[in-house]
Order: sequence, then C-alpha cells, then structure tokens
Amino acid sequence: MSIKPKRIPRVLSIQSHVVHGFVGNKCATFILQLYGFEVDVINSVHFSNHTGYDVVKGSRLSVDELRAIFQGLIANEIFEYDYILTGYMGSGELLNVVAEYVRIIKSKSPHVKYLCDPVIGDNGELYVDQSCIEMYKNVILPLADIVTPNDFEMELLIGKQIKCNHDDNKEQLIWQSLQSLHNMGPTRVIISSISAVKLGGKEIMLQMYASSKNSDNQYEIFRIDFPYLEGCFTGTGDLFSALILAWFHRENNLISACEKSISILHQVLLKTLETSESINIHNTCGNELNLIESAIKKWVDLQNSGDNLIVMLADLHAVTIPREPDALRKSTLETAASLIACGIDPKRSIIYRQSDLHHHTQLSWLLGTLTTVQKVGHIPTYKSKVKDETSIPLGLFLYPILQTADILLFKTTHLPIGEDQIPHLQLCTYMIEKFYHYYKQNIFPVPQMMATETTRIRSLRHPEQKMSKSDYEERSRIDIMDDEKIIQEHVMKALTDFNAQVSYNREQRPGVSNLIDIYAGITSQSIESIVNEAQQNNHNTGQFKKRLAEIIVEHFRSKRLEYLKLMNDRTYLLNILDDGRKRAKEIADKTLNEVKHIMGF
Repeated sequence: MSIKPKRIPRVLSIQSHVVHGFVGNKCATFILQLYGFEVDVINSVHFSNHTGYDVVKGSRLSVDELRAIFQGLIANEIFEYDYILTGYMGSGELLNVVAEYVRIIKSKSPHVKYLCDPVIGDNGELYVDQSCIEMYKNVILPLADIVTPNDFEMELLIGKQIKCNHDDNKEQLIWQSLQSLHNMGPTRVIISSISAVKLGGKEIMLQMYASSKNSDNQYEIFRIDFPYLEGCFTGTGDLFSALILAWFHRENNLISACEKSISILHQVLLKTLETSESINIHNTCGNELNLIESAIKKWVDLQNSGDNLIVMLADLHAVTIPREPDALRKSTLETAASLIACGIDPKRSIIYRQSDLHHHTQLSWLLGTLTTVQKVGHIPTYKSKVKDETSIPLGLFLYPILQTADILLFKTTHLPIGEDQIPHLQLCTYMIEKFYHYYKQNIFPVPQMMATETTRIRSLRHPEQKMSKSDYEERSRIDIMDDEKIIQEHVMKALTDFNAQVSYNREQRPGVSNLIDIYAGITSQSIESIVNEAQQNNHNTGQFKKRLAEIIVEHFRSKRLEYLKLMNDRTYLLNILDDGRKRAKEIADKTLNEVKHIMGF
C-alpha cells in the first residue's frame, strides 16, 4: 500500500516588494519558506527601497495587471491555496479586486484561512488613500479570518480613538474595540502593538491584545506585555503577520501563536539594534544541563568581554516536587562542575546556590502580593502540567513567582531561557509594571530574552519534548559526565523512523532532524551542508548516528576530564559556591532593602 505524501501548505501573499530592505513580501516569504510553506507572491508595488529613504523609485501594480495575474493562475489551474496573506495595498480599487478573487479561492476551498494585515498607517500618519479604510471595513474584513492592525489602524477601522483616562476601565475599552472588529467579520483579532501609556501603563512597555471567537460565539481575550525598544524599525508588521500565520498553522492556537511570534520578533529587533550595552545575565535554569552548551558558550563570551555574569543553581526550583536529599545535593554540585568545565570562570563570574540566599523567597512573597491566582493560573506551562492532576502541588503554582524574584533580585537585563519559559518572562514584565503602578518607582529594568545560536535540542527518545536532565529516561539525553560507551549507546538508540535517508524536516521527521540539530550545534555547520555531506557519502541514519556519536565524544572529551577532576574535589566546589554566595549577597542585599523601603518596611 502506498502512502500519500503530506502536501506542503501553500500561501498566496499579496504585499509590497522592495529591492533593498526587508519589508512586505521580501520579509514574509523568507519567514514562511523557513517554516515549510510554498509561497506564491504578488507584489502590490515594486520599489527600489522602502519609504524611509529620501528617494523611492519604482512602479505600482495596476488593477488590470492584478486581474491579469489572477486570471493566469486560474487558467493554469494553480489557484488553490491553504492561506491568503495580504499587506500593503495602495488603493481601494486594488483591494476590491483582491476581495473578488479571495471569494473565488474560498468558494473552491472553504478551509482556506485569510490573514489580513490592514496596512493603513502608523503613529498618526496615513500610508494609503482614504478609500482604503472604507474598503477594509466593508469589503475586506468580512472575508478575513484573522486581522492584525496596529493601534492607529484599529482606531481608523472602528472610528474611535483608544485612550484610557484614570477613571476608565481599560480592559472594557479594549474589549469594545476588539468586538467592533469581530463584528466586521474576523473570528480572530490581534492588535499587534499599542503603547502602554495609552492605557495608563509605563512608557517602556508595549502591549498586544488579541481575542478569538469560537463556534458558540464565546470569546477568549488575552494580553501580552513586551518591552519597548528605542529605535526606528521597518517591516515589523510584515514579519509579525507572517509569524502569526506560520505558528497558527503549526499549533492552531492563537495564544501560543501570539506568544511565539512576539518572542521571535523581539529577538529579531534586538539583533537589529546590536546593542553594545553592558549585560547582566541571570540563569534560572541551572538545574538542567542540555547536550548543546550554546547558551554557556554565549555566557563565556560575555564573561570574557567583561560583562557581569551571575549564574544561579536553582536548587529551590528543583524541589517544586520533592526530591531525594542526597540526589539534590549531588545534582547541584554536578551542575556547578559542568558549568565550570564548559568555561565559566568562578573568579570572573558569580556562581551560587539559590537556597543560600533567603532574599529569593522573601522577594518572592513581596512580589506575589502584586499578582492574582487567576493571572498565574493562566500561564500555559502551569495549565499543561496540571490538566490531568487532581492534587496540584503548591510549589508548581508558586514557581513562576519565585522565578520572577530570581530575575529581579539582581535587576537582570538579559535572560537565557527556552521557548517554554516565555510566559514566565511575560509574568515578570507584568509584575514590574504592577510594582510601578502601585509604588510609582521604576527600579527594575525590563529583562530581555537572550537567544542562543542553537535550536533547542529535543529528547533522544521523545523528540516532541525538549532534552532535560530531569527526564526519568536516561537514554533520552546525553550528560557531560557520560563516558564514551554510554554516549554511543544513547545516540545509536535515538528514536528516528523507518526512512533510512538523512534529511531534515522537523515536522515530518523530528527524530532525525533533532540529531542533525545536535550535529550543527557542535560543529557550527549549516543544516543544509550536513544533509548534503551525509547524502554525498551515502550515509544512512545508522551511519549518521555513528558519526554523530564520534563527534559528541570528541567534543566532550576535555570537558568531561575537567568535570571529573572537579567532582573529585568536593571541598573546592563548595568553596566556589560559598564565595559566590558572599558576592551575590552584596547585590541582593541592596535590591531587597530598596524594595522593602519602597513598600514601607
């Protein structure tokens, strides 16, 4: 019996195009192809560069030209899509033709989802003529499934300014605005960005609001806070809408799609700024050691450049669910030895145990008074862990609040975390805002998520999960202390599939793709070159595993020897942690005393 291959999802993207720059279709196509889509593009304009330059040369697509393109696609029977994405359209006439052919696509394929980014303007400035606004309201939005305006565009669409006075209920104001857009047609509405100042918040924050309407006409509304970055950016809306489409296709969950899109967009903007500010990094995930120490490499680079590096061994978090005491003590020292073996210098950086500073738990209590049970209970990571539980550990619920205290105790500016921890960072940002709201003191910087070069590595036995030292199945991971035989065994028994060819596809071949990610993380080779090399050498997955095991063994050889040396000198490790405690306490004392004074203690 032959198995029909899974069809690649197809997107029709109708947006602007520039030769130089990264906006419109040039931006969206890259993202969508990266996430595995086949993308057909129609360029509403073809310009030399974006409009931020003094001179812009090029041409605009006419109504007749657009209609001719559509007719050519229909004539050749290549007019079937899974998604439609529209961005900048210069005129109402052009939008009217788009609407005509969106109807045709949807009539042929009712499953098609249409994401409309209504590019009208920003910061009070119109990018299009007035006819576009009425066309969006009356013709385009009734066809759209998802709409992603910024706050200025939403105000133009609903005919009402969004501004919150002291006595106003800001949540009610936003809900009314979202509902106005829902009433025009879309079942999912995302206000991509709105200044928190408009709603009585802090200048340093932006907010994204979104709502989803289900078949029972019930609405789910949520908000994501993220820091405002000083600078002028182009193409952020185009990037955001493409990311939303990609993640919504993957997970069919608007909350998750928004969280991941905001996080990725934020990292792109940070990379664009290429800031040279001094960085203070706080690691709250010290109790887990993954195979690829790309984060540690980055910490080492920062340490060596003179930045203030603080590494916390999160032993309080490790007992969220009770653990065997001897195993906890051993794990803490193992993590310290691993970090030092990988290049963290205890003379230049601070390494300490979380439990050695009472400041964490005291600050956690103080910050916990600023949030609610409902707010913490809404965090996706918490909900996913307790969905099948009848008896929920209190530590699991309080974990994100303690984590916020860990971050703020050292006024952390940059934070290396995985995707699953993004909601916790958002809670931290929320609590910074609440502290400012109650006490009118701006003492905490908004921490920024710090990306590493390597994709998050997955479990060797369950590639749909991340690799974790806390996994009960030892063959799911590779630890720095593993000897050559164990590494070879774990790699050779890694779960793959029945296809012997080495190829990369995270959705269809997660096991093999995970092994390629590990290979790339160690060798710094590109995914493409690794796959090409394996195919040229006629290596099947078994031979590829053997080669990967050899590379891992060699990669960890010197680190493992240093690790074993450190583990044989328990007194030395304990002295390092005690010295780290003293240095960390000096900083923590100042922060905790400052917070207590502001709060009235």
